[in-house]
Amino acid sequence: MTTPLPVHIDMTPGLPAPGAPGQYLGTDATGAMWLLRWSNQYAEWQALGFERDLGPSFPVLRRGADLATLIIGHVRGPDPAPEAKPCRSA
Repeated sequence: MTTPLPVHIDMTPGLPAPGAPGQYLGTDATGAMWLLRWSNQYAEWQALGFERDLGPSFPVLRRGADLATLIIGHVRGPDPAPEAKPCRSA
């Protein structure tokens, strides 16, 4: 039997700065994790996650003012590719 590897990541409090590029992983007070992205169309943060009370069968999208009170910390994730690389076909 193997022992789980403890992982600790220092998080920055609250939401990232408005308009910050990239994607972020946020956490709420219950320990639930949220994927955070800035929406240029709506000029607000949007978060996709699973609320602890609803379980893993019900993904939830939260936006705007809801997030300021929900997210207690965040860490920057890997940057998504801005566009797919062209494939080489014969």
